[in-house]
Amino acid sequence: MKIRYLNIVFLAALCAACRPGTVHPDQYADWYNRNLQTLTAQKNLGATRWTAAYIPAEILALREYRPQEGPGLSDVLASYKEAEYYLLSISAKDSISPVLTLSSEPQNDYSQAVTYFSYEFQPQIQLIRDGDTLASTLYHFEQSMATQTKIEFLLAFPPATQAHETRVLRIEDRYFGLGPVNISLPSRDINQVPTLTIVKP
Repeated sequence: MKIRYLNIVFLAALCAACRPGTVHPDQYADWYNRNLQTLTAQKNLGATRWTAAYIPAEILALREYRPQEGPGLSDVLASYKEAEYYLLSISAKDSISPVLTLSSEPQNDYSQAVTYFSYEFQPQIQLIRDGDTLASTLYHFEQSMATQTKIEFLLAFPPATQAHETRVLRIEDRYFGLGPVNISLPSRDINQVPTLTIVKP
């Protein structure tokens, strides 16, 4: 009987460890900064470095939330929970070259590159989650970074409704001449991201 009781306690503790916890809003940014590396994947290809980082909806909600005006934190968070967010960065591996100069087609000029990444790149990005291929529902390219050594894209995909074993960001690259770029994301760490402790006013 005692052994059975200990087994139940052990299984209960194991299940609790598998569930994401909660973090107070005042501490969430610190938690995110400490754990950002575990939510990030990187791949070096040719002269470029591709980095994908998971962004919790909680972080985006906290950035937008204004305590003295607008909707409450729970409402802001609920709106962001309608998607799963990532920041995709493409940078020059040498940290010196403007990344848009690394095109496989030397005749591409700055305006062509900006047009490509502003309007043509989104359909080439997909999230593969446990075998399901998802198109992005939000895409933002910061054009002001186009002359720098790194360009960034904020991406959103349909929200996860369960824990997923695998997440792969797949990019059909046509600008740098690399072909398919597959970035395996730390799915199990993403599953364990805590949510916010909503404090009632």
